[in-house]
Amino acid sequence: MAAKKHSKAAVTPSSKSKLSPLADDTPTTEFILEKGSERQYVKTTLSDQVINSRKANSFEEKGLIFLLAVGSFVTRFLNLKNPNSVVFDEVHFGGFARKYILGRFFMDVHPPLAKLLFASVGYLGGFKGDFEFAKIGDVFPKDVPYVLMRELSALTGLGTVILCYLTLRNTGCKPITAFITSSLLIIESANVTISRYILLDSPLIFFIAAAVYSYTKFQVAKPFTFDWFKSLFATGVSLGLACSSKWVGLFTVAYVGVSTIIRLWLIVGDLSVSQTSIAKHIAFRLTFMLGVPAIIYLAFFYVHLTVLVHEGDGGAFLSSAFRSSFDDSNVPKSVFADVGVSSVVTLKHVNTHGGYLHSHDHLYEGGSGQQQITLYPHLDDNNKWAIELYNVTEEPLEFVPITHGTKIRLKHLLTSRRLHSHDIRPAVSEIEWQNEASCYGYEGFEGDPNDDFIVEIQKDLSVPGEAQKRVRAIETVFRLRHAMTGCYLFSHETKLPKWGFEQQEVTCATQGIKPLSLCSLNCIRECGRSTLD
Repeated sequence: MAAKKHSKAAVTPSSKSKLSPLADDTPTTEFILEKGSERQYVKTTLSDQVINSRKANSFEEKGLIFLLAVGSFVTRFLNLKNPNSVVFDEVHFGGFARKYILGRFFMDVHPPLAKLLFASVGYLGGFKGDFEFAKIGDVFPKDVPYVLMRELSALTGLGTVILCYLTLRNTGCKPITAFITSSLLIIESANVTISRYILLDSPLIFFIAAAVYSYTKFQVAKPFTFDWFKSLFATGVSLGLACSSKWVGLFTVAYVGVSTIIRLWLIVGDLSVSQTSIAKHIAFRLTFMLGVPAIIYLAFFYVHLTVLVHEGDGGAFLSSAFRSSFDDSNVPKSVFADVGVSSVVTLKHVNTHGGYLHSHDHLYEGGSGQQQITLYPHLDDNNKWAIELYNVTEEPLEFVPITHGTKIRLKHLLTSRRLHSHDIRPAVSEIEWQNEASCYGYEGFEGDPNDDFIVEIQKDLSVPGEAQKRVRAIETVFRLRHAMTGCYLFSHETKLPKWGFEQQEVTCATQGIKPLSLCSLNCIRECGRSTLD
């Protein structure tokens, strides 16, 4: 049987128009249907003529793009010094830039890149971090380069307009269509507004526009050429920059991902593409469109954590091991140490952000009326406890480690009362399966059996090694079981009323989910065999 001849059903590009560049009728799209040995298929690679027709020519670069740049400059750069006071969310993002310059740790809902860019521009402009961006309407001092910081937003806003034009050209739009559409973006009020202030949105939109432009350029490039790899890499980098500025950049990743799946489906159906090439398409796209953004995202968080070397806002939400890494931290540096009898420690709740086991010389208004036990998020002397054996009040002459099953008492250092529980309902959570946790005793009182707690090391949650055998600061996670009633020291999100200073309630629970009874501790003094000695 004679072989079937290949035939094309395609839009054939006509000869180049002699009219003006704006009236050029050279086709920018094509649909080629090939006849294969088994079936017809759509060819996924564009012809050189169509690819070239989607590139901006010298007339566009010197004329149309220049006009777009001038128009964008007028609407975004002129008179940026007004108002000369903090506007809207400049309170937040100018304040974050200040904290970067001062190196003070903070927590925010957005990734760090855009804030780092504003901090870098402010630092290069001479900003020392002495202006706080405290509230809307605060007038900028002369030494705060707020105009320069706003110019970063303006520059990325201008770049977005240019990228809009180039993206439309890459998708096959004629120059006049791309120019009119991009011109509308110049005067779009919302985009202009966010391009004139210290806000994250303008850099974010620029990186999103860069990702879309790079991806459209990648789609029309011939596979596995230098331009193809360059555009693919630029897409990955732009996606990473967008996600590192704000998490809504993930929607761009989703857009590129769905578009890539559709494109791969067409490539699989293209009989002129070999199976080896299909495997390369999948491998390279996964690597550059997922791997590169992930690396960039993590890299900027590394920069974030490297720059912020001083303790600052949000420290209460961090683990003690993390806080000890700050240059000016109040957490002892030799935190990784064995904990023994007579050690002075602070205990931190693992599951909630309530903070440290705390007591103060105030009584419950209800329940037993004994001294309050709470969780308090900040470092405080009222968080300090001395570890005693249940049947010995004198300090041992040698180091006695705390191991799984050791029965201990915790003595509050400032009030000399011991952690205590009994079969009395808590003042707030009056639930049958929760007992009150309190501090009980007085100076010289040797304690009673209701002060006794048994340490239960949680091996699966502790750092492998010695921390699973005996209690070590930071590394060991454990529970405290009340010896008399069998309940576990427990905390949840419930707050005490004003008489409890609205601190987090601590009880002793016979039921409840296990994570709410987990804790770790920090050594304050008299701990043994520090690994950092």
